[in-house]
Amino acid sequence: MFLHLSLNFLGIFNRKPFFRGIVLLLTGVMATACNQMLFVTNNRVETWNYKKWHGPRQVIFSAINADSVCVFLEIDPAVIPVERNFGEESYKVVRYSVGVFSDFRNDSIIDSSRVEFLYSMPQEAKSFIEKVHMKAPAGKDYFLWIKPQRQEAGIYSVQRSTFQSDAEWLLTSQKGDAVLNPENLLVNPFVIRSNSVGNKSVFIRRFQMGNCLPQPPFVTYPARCPAILNTVGILSINENQTAPMILPGGGIYLLQTDTSQPGAKILNVFDEKTLQWVVRYALRYITTAEEWTALEEGRMEPWDFWESIAGSTQRALQLSSVFRRAVEESCRLFSEDFPGALTDRGMVYLVFGTPASVVTSKTIETWTYAPTDNTPPLVFDFDIHVTRHGILQYQLRRKPEWRQPWMQAVERYRR
Repeated sequence: MFLHLSLNFLGIFNRKPFFRGIVLLLTGVMATACNQMLFVTNNRVETWNYKKWHGPRQVIFSAINADSVCVFLEIDPAVIPVERNFGEESYKVVRYSVGVFSDFRNDSIIDSSRVEFLYSMPQEAKSFIEKVHMKAPAGKDYFLWIKPQRQEAGIYSVQRSTFQSDAEWLLTSQKGDAVLNPENLLVNPFVIRSNSVGNKSVFIRRFQMGNCLPQPPFVTYPARCPAILNTVGILSINENQTAPMILPGGGIYLLQTDTSQPGAKILNVFDEKTLQWVVRYALRYITTAEEWTALEEGRMEPWDFWESIAGSTQRALQLSSVFRRAVEESCRLFSEDFPGALTDRGMVYLVFGTPASVVTSKTIETWTYAPTDNTPPLVFDFDIHVTRHGILQYQLRRKPEWRQPWMQAVERYRR
């Protein structure tokens, strides 16, 4: 096992009205102890709720050189409970274990570290952007773990296998600040930067979101919807960057200089219009064939459906709000080349709810639901495939015996 052992002090910054410090410590002993649990027993579902999980709100990667990447972290101190007092000053402390690995084994670790950030309290800023440099040589794809103190680890994909893979790009404001929130790309001009593609044209393409849904889990031979890409813009790269632009709307975008080659920068952007469209189509999971036909033909609106099953306006508001939040979470957590709510994982999440545990390896992810009075434990396995663009696809292993649990779960939703 190779671990990069060193001690790095990245600096102490004084900024009013807050104080921030960063210490980066790499130790092989701590990393091994952490990763033994990280790769064997970690429950990924604990990282899904950003209000409870103390990890970063957004994470992006950008290549520094052929050997390393910069990891940008958007941290919201409001969700961090730990405080430290120095005299009259009070600080919140963020501590992460961070590491890059190529497979879910201890002997695949490329680099690991401990980082710490301090924020004076009270402070007015809603979030802060921090940077950590990690070893991740070009030519391969990796994973990155971020494990807050005393919590489970979040796992992220670091794509570096080709010259135009996701980590070879960086989107910034016109001032040069990294853009981590995808929705900002719809309202503020941004610049596309890359040090690896040369002075070429960037093709900005968006996946077409047709009215195509995954089949219920008991349908054993479903046809996967074809991924169709439409070009929405072409920009020239000069001196490693493009002119400023704003995305024309929500959706899932790819940035490439050569559309015939693998690899791409992937952007998941969900504005209100896009979310409304996804919510409408995700209703197919919990509607009858007649109800869905009425929705498709415009003879029924989503609100009419909620009122028809709720029995009161107050109950309809509650049910529709819960469903809308679940769709938003699905799009944030499970988007592939289709919005997350319209993928296999999103389908299971919307109908069965949050699983008790989620365990991931390089090739399979397993969701386990605890037994109820009417159903035994449910275990859903998703095979993980990587598309030529670098998108991870999770394909459900379907079973005909899931018909009854599915019908029961849909009926609970409609009560």
